[in-house]
Amino acid sequence: MMVSTRLWLGGVISTRRDQILIDQLIQLIAACAVMGPLLIAVDGLRSYVDAIRRTFRFVLHTGRVGQLRKLAWPDLVIGQVVPRFSEPYTFITQNDDGVRLWVNNQLLIDDWHDHGLSEHQGSINLQVGVPVAIRLDYYENHGQAAVKLLWASPSQPKEVIPASQLLPPQ
Repeated sequence: MMVSTRLWLGGVISTRRDQILIDQLIQLIAACAVMGPLLIAVDGLRSYVDAIRRTFRFVLHTGRVGQLRKLAWPDLVIGQVVPRFSEPYTFITQNDDGVRLWVNNQLLIDDWHDHGLSEHQGSINLQVGVPVAIRLDYYENHGQAAVKLLWASPSQPKEVIPASQLLPPQ
């Protein structure tokens, strides 16, 4: 599934103090949401998750309350990367804590545990100008939050993937 609408909710808030703010924010998101898939990523605060569940439930024709639609993660694509050369590419993450990276629906990096800043990499053959699906999952448990995605190939040095080589999902 391609997801064209994405939203990140996060920040330092108080569950008790900011519950009304959270509920109002989610109501605004619901009012602005377009038809089609909407990916909402939250920082793990239970209040966000609860507000999303309350807001995006709907009454079915049976009179019962519906549930959020849950999708299998392997079907989720959040963007595309366009290689400059036809050759093996190494994708590199620098992250604190966990990260998983899929390129062309292949899991290249699976580093899903707590740790300080570290670097991980995986390689895949790509063709010049042919966009491939890319997805990066990241979580932070405590301490510093850091994630960076880079790439390298025999014809180009290690660098952050430039915006010119990234596309939205189709």
